[in-house]
Amino acid sequence: MNDEEKKAARQKARDAGNQQLWAVYHKGPERLREKLKNDLIPRYEHKRAEWEAKLEELAVPVAAMTVEEAGRCLYDSTRPAWYVAWRRFSAEIGLACSPYFRKDELVDGAVYRISCRNADCGVWRENQAGFEIPRYKFGDYYLFVEYHWDNGPPYSTSKAWERLADLPEQMVENDGERLRYLIQVQETVYEENRRRDRADLSPWDPLPPKEDPPSAA
Repeated sequence: MNDEEKKAARQKARDAGNQQLWAVYHKGPERLREKLKNDLIPRYEHKRAEWEAKLEELAVPVAAMTVEEAGRCLYDSTRPAWYVAWRRFSAEIGLACSPYFRKDELVDGAVYRISCRNADCGVWRENQAGFEIPRYKFGDYYLFVEYHWDNGPPYSTSKAWERLADLPEQMVENDGERLRYLIQVQETVYEENRRRDRADLSPWDPLPPKEDPPSAA
């Protein structure tokens, strides 16, 4: 293959990729309409009319997007302003339709199933606006705080999905005992999350039944 043929092949691949992006972006407004219709959390119901109006406004440039624009939307330096606004709005609606526990719904000292960078469970620490987790690093576990998602970027990574059994009383003030307890909880929650993943379920869907091991032949 000579240089011109290589160049043509690269352009063909880019065009195909841009066409795929264009098709995905064009489905965006309808997907958000469905989310607002079916998944909006009750505490944000008062925002529904405002968000529906904004959605129809932002859907206009999305519908008019060209395949070339779809490719440009991958790069910060060339993204059109309407696309930046669209992405921010999409993220806002996504959070409003995601039923994780907001900070004012959490109980100080309670244990939760969470999603974050370094653990699947944690103790809510209101004074630190984060979850105390059993973090594993350099071959050992230690207590560490992951900040709540609602604190905002750049360090807020954790969302809580379910309240678990409270800490045994003797572990509330004992760091070592609390760490060992959280490690055990972490192993259980990790296995449950894998079951959700295998069943293609979201973090807030009910836990699927545990699969029985295959019987011996």
